Amino acid sequence: MFALTHTRKDGTPVDDHSKEIMDQFQQLLSQPEGTSSSTSASSGASTSVASTYVDEIYTQVMGPERHGRVRGYGFGPTPTSIFGSTSRRRSGVILSTQLENAQEMLIAAEQKFTTATENSQM
Repeated sequence: MFALTHTRKDGTPVDDHSKEIMDQFQQLLSQPEGTSSSTSASSGASTSVASTYVDEIYTQVMGPERHGRVRGYGFGPTPTSIFGSTSRRRSGVILSTQLENAQEMLIAAEQKFTTATENSQM
């Protein structure tokens, strides 16, 4: 996203500082995942792990986020205004976990029902 917002239409960086950041990001991105200093992702990574790896590289290049701010949203928004309160996020995680468990139980029940009906027909 940084490259999209810091390049001109002809593909050149908007300034020297942006060019340095993009070069450093590309250099770290071209290294194998295991050689970066702050990552522990394996080379057979899933999409979420690969995304985490890119996020870690971005943090290495840009530095840690400032307390009370959300990177990429400007000066106004705070984490609470963007992501909601911690208790709200926590309850959302709990609900999504419960939903996953219910879906797994439903699949297991459907399989059990299918097996039972097949056995009764024989």
